Amino acid sequence: MSTPLHTQNELMVKRSGLVEQLRELVNRAKGESRDLHSDEKEQYDRIMVDVTSLKEQADREFKLAELETELTSATRSAPKTQTHVSDLLYTLKNTQSDVLGTPEYRMAFSNFLRT
Repeated sequence: MSTPLHTQNELMVKRSGLVEQLRELVNRAKGESRDLHSDEKEQYDRIMVDVTSLKEQADREFKLAELETELTSATRSAPKTQTHVSDLLYTLKNTQSDVLGTPEYRMAFSNFLRT
């Protein structure tokens, strides 16, 4: 399987070849002091669709490679043991005693209110 960089380069080489074909079409017509014939215009349009498609594919590969690099570097620099907030809240909730709900607290609070 090719790496993203190889894929990007392959796509750019293909695109470059198609652009050369476009240049040949235009230069041929220009050399004959004319506009493109209808069949040449169709060929030009088909090649342009392919050029655009290859550019989009190369852009996707580039963005994907950037994301993979970013994630790889983030994974390498992240601490080996991560504590998530949800883990802390779960631990706190399950270890904290319900002081406010004890009969002693309710009695003391009730006495405080009466004084």
